[in-house]
Amino acid sequence: MQEGREKWQIVPMAGMRDLLIYENLSQAYEAEFSSLTGCMPDHLGRYALQTPLDENHPGFLLMEGDIPLGFMVICLGEIQDVSEFYILPVRRRMGCGFFLAKGVFSLFPGRWQIRQIQGADHAVLFWRGVLDRLIPGGYAQALVEDPFWGFVTRQRFTLPTPTP
Repeated sequence: MQEGREKWQIVPMAGMRDLLIYENLSQAYEAEFSSLTGCMPDHLGRYALQTPLDENHPGFLLMEGDIPLGFMVICLGEIQDVSEFYILPVRRRMGCGFFLAKGVFSLFPGRWQIRQIQGADHAVLFWRGVLDRLIPGGYAQALVEDPFWGFVTRQRFTLPTPTP
């Protein structure tokens, strides 16, 4: 089921419309992980954004025409970090996640890490699958302690700068 791939587009988040899309999709994302994070919605039923967008935390939407399918937010630094990643359940296992991850990674060569909280086994399997396709055997995975989330599974890898 890859009929939508030619219609997929990665769009850098900019402007109020994109921020609204990110905030809306984040509600489903935060709810999905709430049993692992312990996060609760506020008195209006809304979850707080874990990673607000700024110059050090750019975000990218995966679009199919004018319909958002997911997002990826990264943290720029000495080691780039995947801060947030979400694909609508209806579009999972269709290549959307790989398409988005590969596209964003290609924009930022260098050192990277991806972390998954304990219990997010499906996320660990997803990221290992992405990395096995992008850089077979080219990443290190470890269980490490994160100051905010406790123990997390972390993959670290380096993406080379493309040669012209």
